[in-house]
Amino acid sequence: MKALILLSLIIIYPALTEAEINNLQNGKNNFNNKYAIDNLISCLTSENQGVKRQGVYFAGLYKVDESVDYLIDIIKNQNNDEVQKLAVLSLLRIDSPKGIKFLKKFTVESDNTDLQKLSSFVYLDDASMK
Repeated sequence: MKALILLSLIIIYPALTEAEINNLQNGKNNFNNKYAIDNLISCLTSENQGVKRQGVYFAGLYKVDESVDYLIDIIKNQNNDEVQKLAVLSLLRIDSPKGIKFLKKFTVESDNTDLQKLSSFVYLDDASMK
């Protein structure tokens, strides 16, 4: 387990440093390091659940717009409720119109009641902020 966490941090480390520098410079996240984005997407498409979970977390933390389609795919097709719920929260943090529109639609169409409730709370929370 420790090896998997270390491996995921090694893969994502360029993303962390670039995002932190941008965050300190102008107060918002400009995530534009192509290699870091490629590494993050590799984590999101990984078969390893721990690596995927870390990728989902960092996609939301650093508001990576390029990850929205992958997060939507994780919510639709993943069998792990924890990773799906984390992906819903990451979509909220990214605040992409496409992601919020998906959450609105997913709230109505989901078979998983826990995920449906979380999606509705996230969507309603986002709607109330605007």
